[in-house]
Amino acid sequence: MMNGKTQASDETKVVIRQLLPRSEWLCCLAMVACLSAADAADRVAPLPAPVRAERNGCLILRPISTRVMSKAGASEPVLKTIPDEAGCSGAWQAVEVPAEPGSALVWSLDVRQAGDYDVYAEFQLSIQNQLEFLLALGDASITGRISRTDSDGRLSRSNGPVAQFVLQHLGRFTVAAGRQSLTIGEFSCPSGLVARIGAICLCPARDAAPDYRGLHRQIDATRSWVAPEKLALPRLIGDHMVLQRETQVPIWGLAPPGARVVVEFLGQKKRATADVRGCWRVLLDPLKAGGPYDLVIRCAGETLTLTDVLVGEVWLGAGQSNMTWALAIHPGMGPDYKCDQETIDFVGKGDYPKIRISSDASHLVTTNYGGWTPMPAVETRLLPALMTCAAIKLQRQLQVPVGVIVRSFGGTTGRAWLDRDSFENDPLIQKKVREDRSGVLWADGGGLYAGYIAPVLPYAIRGIVWDQGETGTGIPGLSHQDLLTALIGGWRKAADKPGLPFIYMRKDQYGAGPEFTNTMSGVALAWMVDNEGLIHVTHPPDKLKYAERLVQVMLNRIYRSE
Repeated sequence: MMNGKTQASDETKVVIRQLLPRSEWLCCLAMVACLSAADAADRVAPLPAPVRAERNGCLILRPISTRVMSKAGASEPVLKTIPDEAGCSGAWQAVEVPAEPGSALVWSLDVRQAGDYDVYAEFQLSIQNQLEFLLALGDASITGRISRTDSDGRLSRSNGPVAQFVLQHLGRFTVAAGRQSLTIGEFSCPSGLVARIGAICLCPARDAAPDYRGLHRQIDATRSWVAPEKLALPRLIGDHMVLQRETQVPIWGLAPPGARVVVEFLGQKKRATADVRGCWRVLLDPLKAGGPYDLVIRCAGETLTLTDVLVGEVWLGAGQSNMTWALAIHPGMGPDYKCDQETIDFVGKGDYPKIRISSDASHLVTTNYGGWTPMPAVETRLLPALMTCAAIKLQRQLQVPVGVIVRSFGGTTGRAWLDRDSFENDPLIQKKVREDRSGVLWADGGGLYAGYIAPVLPYAIRGIVWDQGETGTGIPGLSHQDLLTALIGGWRKAADKPGLPFIYMRKDQYGAGPEFTNTMSGVALAWMVDNEGLIHVTHPPDKLKYAERLVQVMLNRIYRSE
């Protein structure tokens, strides 16, 4: 199918005709092969060729080298630039297609050697959990399904609070040598969903477990940096934010390469020049608690004024569903999924102008797309219960503004939260990975770390609260103690803060070993919040009592002088 006759030259081109009904879709593609080379040249412009990874024979099909089929006909791809908010380490493009019947993406490629090939796709979906599609390669086609996430941490990239990139195996095909067409479309999903594809990988089939780490790296190597055209900021740098007091405070973002950026705050004026990628960063001198204030950023005639900025204490809360858990009933869930009345009343009976929330917690509790929101502006029942109660308690005790950043995802294993460097280089973790024969382990961890934690670690914070364990470590034979030792070390290294305080909530799954007492064996500045005497169920409703224990550890271990 589509062997050789659709090209006007050696450059990669693809011709797309008006989309036909589903029953005639594959026939439509076959008809394209009959077009003459001159006809093809009149209809489409040359496209960049797929990137061939000679080391393992994989082809990386980039979004820029596709054509879009829709009910309106064929069109150029709509490319969305996805910035890396973790510190300008890269950016990539994804092609966007409405996830509806009658839409498809088509690539043309040269298959040098006939045989069996595995197809992988880097997808990004919005809030709904899955998307069904039809995939055709050569003269074969299959139907498949993409899930937004699972407990094994297959998330590979992040953009926005509820839209994650997922690298997933789509299917295996027997493909003839020569010019072929790969088409993915006929999406079936809830209305309004938009799918984005960052890359398609076509690899010679192997019996071994997929090398997702290698695929990630190959995809990354094909990405080209897209220079920004105007000033842009990460979600955490915005209105209503809380800046950490008594330490240097990074402010960073993107601007046109070479542009001069000036940041003004409380009499300080800091300057930076955007590098060749457009990245810039300044450090504010240590600040005293207070606010609200305005922070002004100027660049090339453009001025951004961030309002209602406070200075105080900032904590990051991460983990799985008990960190996500909202005060009242979650949308779409039953009455058992809520906190006890004492917790709900504690939060609901006050006004908290000095507390700010930034919540990006799976698809249940999200504030301002992961940005900052004042508590009075948030519907109380949707607030993340543990960290909200802790913020209120801490603010009353310290009498300074408090901001909490919640980044969590229900039902996830500890492995999904490891940074890639720790996963790949920790000897014990790699030993356990090699020993595993189930085929369940992916070749890299850290999908949730990349999407949720890496963008936060450049931000100045006082410390981290960890609430995970019910779903296990995700690495057979690896203890929670060993998992947390690697995780804490990796996060501190990424934040460039060796002494960053780390507080973890006690879990029954941790066991009763001596390594889990008030502190963690062999790890400095890491303390446990005991759950003795509290409700022991998968999702304890007494979040206020857990928060009181948490704040007591904060006060005893970190704020002793206050």
